[in-house]
Amino acid sequence: QKELDALAESGNITTVEKAAARLEFEMDNKLEDGLEELSITMAKKRLEDITAEQKELLQALSENSDMSEDEINQLVDQYDKDVENIEAKNRQDASRSQSDLEAQMDSAKAKRMSRLRATAPGG
Repeated sequence: QKELDALAESGNITTVEKAAARLEFEMDNKLEDGLEELSITMAKKRLEDITAEQKELLQALSENSDMSEDEINQLVDQYDKDVENIEAKNRQDASRSQSDLEAQMDSAKAKRMSRLRATAPGG
C-alpha cells in the first residue's frame, strides 16, 4: 500500500491504477480467505465421513463377535475401500469447489475492474 501511495504521489501511476492495484490485492486476499475456509470445510467433511465409516465397522464387529478371521478381514478390507472412495470423492469435490470459487472471484474481480475503469476520468 505504501509503495502504491508513493508511486501515485510521484506521478508514476494514476489514481485509477492505484485503485485497480488495491482492488486486485483485496480480491486476491478474499480468494485466499475463501480457499482457506474451503480447505477447512472439506477437511471437516472428510473427517465426518471417515468417522461414520469407522462407527459402522465397529458396530458390525461388535454385533458379530462370532465372526471368523476371514470375515473380519473382509469387513476391514471393505472399510479401507470405503475410506479410499471417501478420500477420492473429497479430493474431487475440493478441486471442483476450488475451481468454482476461483472462477467466481475472477468474474467478480473483472466486473469490479471494469466498473472502476468505466467510472475513471477519461474512461
